[in-house]
Amino acid sequence: MKLFYGLSALVLSLILLIGASGNFREYDGERGTILQVAENNTSYVAFNCPETEIVVKNGETFAVMTLTNNLMERADFYIESQGDLIEFDNPTSIDSGKSEIIYGTYNGDGRNYSIPTTIKVQWINGSASVDSCTVNISYPLPELEKTLINGNQTVKTGVKETWTFRIALTNYGEKETYTVTDSIPAEYEVVNVTPSSGTITLEHPGNGKMGATKLKWIVTAEDVEYVYVTVSTKLNPAGKQEFTCSGFYILNSGAEIKGYGITSNSITLNVEDD
Repeated sequence: MKLFYGLSALVLSLILLIGASGNFREYDGERGTILQVAENNTSYVAFNCPETEIVVKNGETFAVMTLTNNLMERADFYIESQGDLIEFDNPTSIDSGKSEIIYGTYNGDGRNYSIPTTIKVQWINGSASVDSCTVNISYPLPELEKTLINGNQTVKTGVKETWTFRIALTNYGEKETYTVTDSIPAEYEVVNVTPSSGTITLEHPGNGKMGATKLKWIVTAEDVEYVYVTVSTKLNPAGKQEFTCSGFYILNSGAEIKGYGITSNSITLNVEDD
């Protein structure tokens, strides 16, 4: 092991290898004191990194690493990230023999990143710097949520009812075009469909318009997009007003983002005898 001597602080770097931890092998204090650091958690300064990819949105705060101060005195830790994609509340002061979880706030866009970080330490007798964790960031997948806006979820048989529900598509990444589908059972008639943007197609794969209604929404989403759907009960083939029997009925099935395997919740109605 090569030792370095000098009165000024020596800045060292250590490239993080595949094991999610690291430390200073050695450093030189300002007063000429040489301290050797072993490769384990009893090192004078040690860090542990996340072993898996971090799924985080812009502006969210998350645990980046754990730092342990095994110096014989209190030290101030300054954490920096490449491109300032992760912001830290510097410095973090850690007493001798103590560990702290270091949190950072992600300030990137919707792309995936591998972000190197650097630890800089200052203490009374010296200072040092080391390359530390490389944090792998990915944005979460798009989300789909369905909400009942108007209408009762408990209704009576034989009474015409109307409902409006909203499908919300949230995209956390870069602008992208999605195809969202939904199915509205044969008991209902689609009265109106209003998207925030994009195009809507309604199809009836069954006989005439007595079967289920298939909704297709093609939309380019940068943030959040909505579609509002209004439906009402209709007359069945015998000319009677739905619902003719009590029980639980699906207002519509869970909407789906095609190609992603992502589905929303469905909305269920409780139909009681009049």
